[in-house]
Amino acid sequence: MAEVDPPLDAYYIPMADAHGSEYVAEADKRLRFISGFSGSAGSALVLRDGEAFIQSDGRYTLQLRAEVDCNWTLKRGLGLLNLLSAARASGFIQDGRLPVIGFDPTLISFDDWTGVGNSQTWRLVSVQENLVDAVWMEAGGRPEPPNNEIFILGMEFAGRTWQDKVKDVMKGRKKGPSNGVLVVSALDEIAGLFNLRGSDIAFNPFFFAYAILEAATESISLYLRDFEHRISSAELQRHLNTSPEGLCHSSTSGCFMNSNSRVHVDDSTNDRSTCCVKVKNYTGIWEDLRNIANENSTVVTISRMTSYAIHSQLSGLKMKLSKYTPIQLKKAIKNPTEIQGMRNSHTRDSAVLIEFLAMLEKGVSFIKAGEYWTEITAADRLEKMRRAEENNKGLSFSSISSVGSNAAIIHYFPNKNTVKQITADRIYLLDSGGQYLDGTTDVTRTMHYGSPTEKEREAYTRVLVGSIDLARAKFPLGTLGGEIAAFARRSLWSVGLSYPHGTGHGLGMYLGVHEGPTGLSMGYQRPSEPLRHGMFFSDEPGYYETDKFGVRLETIVMVTEANLTYQDYGYLEFTPFTLVPFEPNLIKYEILTANQRKWLNAYNRRCLEEVGEAILKNKRHNDEAYDWLRRRTMPIPQHPVYNGSESLTSVFLIPLAIMALCWNLYRHA
Repeated sequence: MAEVDPPLDAYYIPMADAHGSEYVAEADKRLRFISGFSGSAGSALVLRDGEAFIQSDGRYTLQLRAEVDCNWTLKRGLGLLNLLSAARASGFIQDGRLPVIGFDPTLISFDDWTGVGNSQTWRLVSVQENLVDAVWMEAGGRPEPPNNEIFILGMEFAGRTWQDKVKDVMKGRKKGPSNGVLVVSALDEIAGLFNLRGSDIAFNPFFFAYAILEAATESISLYLRDFEHRISSAELQRHLNTSPEGLCHSSTSGCFMNSNSRVHVDDSTNDRSTCCVKVKNYTGIWEDLRNIANENSTVVTISRMTSYAIHSQLSGLKMKLSKYTPIQLKKAIKNPTEIQGMRNSHTRDSAVLIEFLAMLEKGVSFIKAGEYWTEITAADRLEKMRRAEENNKGLSFSSISSVGSNAAIIHYFPNKNTVKQITADRIYLLDSGGQYLDGTTDVTRTMHYGSPTEKEREAYTRVLVGSIDLARAKFPLGTLGGEIAAFARRSLWSVGLSYPHGTGHGLGMYLGVHEGPTGLSMGYQRPSEPLRHGMFFSDEPGYYETDKFGVRLETIVMVTEANLTYQDYGYLEFTPFTLVPFEPNLIKYEILTANQRKWLNAYNRRCLEEVGEAILKNKRHNDEAYDWLRRRTMPIPQHPVYNGSESLTSVFLIPLAIMALCWNLYRHA
């Protein structure tokens, strides 16, 4: 271990960047470089004596085992405290002194630091030079930090000007001696606030930046790498109302006035609003933070998830340590333009996926000599089809295309060493999504093109029941996502099954595929807010049997107001935006209740009517895909009736058998 003062007993290495991003750029994948583990969540603790611990959450348990070698001790969990506890239990300090733990202060959140920083059991020391970067450079060169083009998201997609968003965020903050300062480091919040997008992180339309909003001077500062080059376009300068040097043209007085007062900018006459953004060098934030710290009366609002490095610069000030910034909550509640964009993008994306699945099933069912589908060729073909769609800007994450036992690995990504052929005798799980100017999509469907086992059918059906039960839920205003997440597990629990991941995550509008500040998971550890109209979530229960198969069904839903018989309180419900039918071949219909069958029929009807129309109207006019969709959405008996002279077979299984026969005839036609 490199020598620093004081000498270190251990060094902490998270999969993280300076902005707390869930997914990081290649230059920030230090954990992958040092260990081989490529999952998005994880961290390691390397001890002076050579012992090393590495951890991740339940999504990556199998992947972690597969990717790291025997030099690592594997743990399940997240956060520095978990690793320190494991190291302490191993007895890595024997002389009774406090062990010294080194860390990069830009890569650990203030929230994580507070959990361990004041311990009487160890001593944490900030190390300004990242020790992994030093080794990485010696080993052949760490990739350069990205510095890609920044572009404007038009009003036809954003729905609101950035000026109005800023006014909303700064509403109520004082001018004067005890003024308000908001420090923002989360990349999705900065992109969303300023109606800007980039490509510095794969699959995420983000760019590396910080922002500071000061109420006293009504000033807005944006910190970018190579800022003069990145704002060199006249269009971007007009958008931010800034000069080529990143300076404001005039006084910003009135910029934070009431958001109902619209500011008009007439580009034809070059009339500038009072709202402008000062654009500065990326590293310039540290000097500005020190200047703010010298103003002893300043009150700073900052998220607890911001890096310890930023918090330590402001330690002498009165800070409002919020669970999240006001930007995050406002961004999670989509405006009417964004909602319509999400509806449009999900309809197009559903149509593409249906066309692909129809083509895939035909290819798997009628294999020609030398022609077959693999996990990789399927993922590549679907990506090509998505990229050809209107407003598409790429994928929202690397597709999880998994066959048989690979489907039991929750975040499996195929490669040349693990790739399997898609065949009719094994389950195929496909989790994929796209980024569009008008929305972000994320959908999972599980298929079987042959004769599944009874265990596979029961597991699939109970996952489907869980998905339906959550989608059907009605709940009062003020409900947290974690309070209804058990709906999705109830059917699995009833037979002793479950799954080791959350039930649902928030979804951005051409932003991150995972978005806070809330989710649909029991014991949700992140800051959480009640569900509100206009929020989007995934509904994705699953089941995974190690070395055998996996099932997951993911449908994007929006929180909407519920129109119920009695309205003593305000109630909410979910409206599905993903419209892709489920796998009839894997459903044990006898498990579904009448209400669940009613929901499934209504959902299938929407798939056929809304997406079917899109399939027939698009330039490809894919009749085969439409026929595939029509057969997949055939109504099922809603109210089977049994009495002493009627058997289950006569009233329920016979119609289903006829459906299955028709389906098999279609497959082999």
